[in-house]
Amino acid sequence: RDQQLASYFNEIDSIYTLVEEGGKYSSNFPNFIIVYFSLKIYKEQLGSEPTKWKRMQNFIDAAFQFDNVLNREYFITSYLCQLIASGDFTDEYINQQMAKMETPFYRDYVGRYYTVLNNQLKRSKLDVSLVLEDFTQKEKTTNILDVLKEEFKGQVVYVDVWATWCGSCIGNFPYSKKLKALYGDQGLEVVYLGVSSQSSVWQKVIQMQELGGYQYLLSEDQRAELRQVIGGNMLPHYFILGRDGKIVEKKALSPRIGRASCRERV
Repeated sequence: RDQQLASYFNEIDSIYTLVEEGGKYSSNFPNFIIVYFSLKIYKEQLGSEPTKWKRMQNFIDAAFQFDNVLNREYFITSYLCQLIASGDFTDEYINQQMAKMETPFYRDYVGRYYTVLNNQLKRSKLDVSLVLEDFTQKEKTTNILDVLKEEFKGQVVYVDVWATWCGSCIGNFPYSKKLKALYGDQGLEVVYLGVSSQSSVWQKVIQMQELGGYQYLLSEDQRAELRQVIGGNMLPHYFILGRDGKIVEKKALSPRIGRASCRERV
């Protein structure tokens, strides 16, 4: 499947063709569009092949090189909104980028999104029941699966692995919270594992999204250990621990569509 997609991408020059043909490949095809063009323009405009997700500012700089105004501002809008949602931005930077945009519709969209999230951050407060543990600040850390097994004995644990720069991760938070509301009384706990994120931004996103429950920020070593067990590099990633602390689903469905699986486990 990956080879098929890669081959298909190599023959595509138009975003409109991608959108039109997208339904043949995946219901999440818009994400493929974003990722594909992000990597493509980064390589072509900045002269290197990214080995991991780069800062969104780099993509914005590259996207400004598009000749087609609508293509260019579509991607800039997407990148700016992801950056705003991550909390990793300055007011000055957002205003500078908006001033360079030529299309009123996209510029106004970014402005409204920026205002809404800023107001939400000002109103929101950290949940008093929130458990925050930042492993990146510790000299020595333990395997996160051992931590979860010990901490949540006798419970079914739905684990949400996310990063502050991952728009899809943040977009699914309301559904993760819904799982806890539906099945918490039956022994389900929802645990959030932050990865590849700055500690200050991680805490800011948790506040902005008004997340409660158990929040852990993993070190790179912990993430590498976890990846060896559950597989996959894509985010968001979800997995489920049974009441005995063993993994019962390495690649669980997202909380948006995985309600039935959790119901069966509890």
